[in-house]
Amino acid sequence: MKFKKTDIGQPVNILANDHYVAINYDCSELSAKAKDGVIPAGTMIPANDATAIGVLLNDVVLEEDPNGAVVVHGFIDKSKLPEEPNEAVDIKQIVFLPFDIGALPKSKETDKAAVMPQDNEPIKGEGSKKVSEMISPDTKILEDGSVEGTLYKVDGFKAFNTSNVAEQSGHFFPFTLSEEPGSKMTFKKNGSESKKDIDYDKDIVFRIDDNQTKFEVLVDGNSVIKLNFEKATLQE
Repeated sequence: MKFKKTDIGQPVNILANDHYVAINYDCSELSAKAKDGVIPAGTMIPANDATAIGVLLNDVVLEEDPNGAVVVHGFIDKSKLPEEPNEAVDIKQIVFLPFDIGALPKSKETDKAAVMPQDNEPIKGEGSKKVSEMISPDTKILEDGSVEGTLYKVDGFKAFNTSNVAEQSGHFFPFTLSEEPGSKMTFKKNGSESKKDIDYDKDIVFRIDDNQTKFEVLVDGNSVIKLNFEKATLQE
C-alpha cells in the first residue's frame, strides 16, 4: 500500500486578535493557489484582487478536505500573509495591520477632524486595551457627529480608571484629535462637565453608558468635536 506524505509547517496565525467572523468556503477550484497541494493561510479568496471576499484562516490540504474557513470580518496581521494584499482588495469589514489611519469625516458643527489611533499601540498605557478590542473595523464618525459601528463589551480596562473598578468594564470609544494642540481641555457628558481644565491630550477614550450618551470636547474653551452614539451598536 502506498501512502502520500504531505508536509505542513507550524500553523500560521493571521489574526491580530481573537475577534473575527469566518464563513465556510469550498477551495476545490483554487488549486492554482496551492503549493504541494496546500493553499496557505492568509491567501486572498478567491483572488488577490477586487473580487476578494475574505482571507483564508488556516491551511487547506486539498486532497484531504477542500473546505476552508474564510475570514470576512476582523483584524489581519499583514506580516503573516503569503503575499501583500493587492491595492484593488477592498474587503469592507477587514482591516490589515499595521496600517495608516486616515482622517474620519468631519463634524459639521465643529469642522474639526478626528482620527482613530494605531491599533498596535496600547491605549492609556499599562492595564490598557487595543483599539481592536474596543471597536469594530468599520466604526466611523458621521458628519453630524454620530458614531456608527460596533462597540465591544470590554472588561478589565484598569488603565481607564485605576481607582474605580466599576468603570473598568463597559463600552469604550477611542479617538485622537488631529487639530493643533491646545493647553487645557474640558469634557462634557450629556451637557454637563465631566472633566474641566485638564491638561491637553490628543488621545481620548470615552466610556459609553448607552446609546443616548453624548460627549463634547472643548480645547481652551472652544468646542472641537461633538459625539453621539444613537447609531452605534453596543455589543454585549
